Formats: sequence, structure tokens, C-alpha cells
Amino acid sequence: MMDYFTQITTNFSMNEFFRSEEDFISSSDGVKANIVLVSAKLQLFRDYKRTPIIINSGYRSKLYNAAIGGRQRSYHLDGLASDIIYNGISNTWRQDFEELKKHFKGVIYYPKLLFFHCDLGHRNDRPYHFLNGR
Repeated sequence: MMDYFTQITTNFSMNEFFRSEEDFISSSDGVKANIVLVSAKLQLFRDYKRTPIIINSGYRSKLYNAAIGGRQRSYHLDGLASDIIYNGISNTWRQDFEELKKHFKGVIYYPKLLFFHCDLGHRNDRPYHFLNGR
């Protein structure tokens, strides 16, 4: 049985994908299963980078997503997305963008904010990969 502090990969724990233990408890088993899938993909990227990856935003409740101006159908609501940062992102983002595209259906790089959005999307979604000027 998973709890809030469960280690789900070599370098990622469940609590890194939630804002609070309350969010973890109130999330569905499906959300938690999706987070396990996302963390496995992020672990592959972390192994490639050989540097710690910080999850800025993982799962979001509907209330929190609305409060921060997130998209109504955000993949964060389903535990299918993470926003990540790491040391050196501004120097290696082009290569990292290509590497992340191997593992995620959706990849967006935000050069002004220096983070990547990565998501697994849904089964029938088309892949998308682009840069955002924000």
C-alpha cells in the first residue's frame, strides 16, 4: 500500500508530486497510479541528466488549479503532468527538450521561467512539443 512518503523510483517519492498530505489522501487511486507512471519517465530523464530534478508542480486539485489560473482540463488534475527544474537548465535545454520528447507525449519549455512541463497526455491525444515565450 502506498502512503504519502512512499519511494516510487530510485530518486522520486510520492510526496514530491503533491502539495500536501491532504491532497494525497483525497486523490484517487487512478491519480496515484498516473503519478507512478510519470515518476518512472522522470527517473529515466534524471538518470540521463545525472542531476537532481525538482518537481515544481505535480498533481493539482481542481481548487488549486483554478486558483493559479491553470487550464480547466490540465493534465495535472489527473496526475499525468509535472513541471520540473534542475541546475543548468538554461545551458542544456535544447538537448534536454529532445530527450524529454522520447519519454513524454507533451513537452513545453518555458525559457523565461526556466522550467519544463512534461505530460503523458491521454491515450488518444496527439503529441505536442514546443517552446513557450512566457
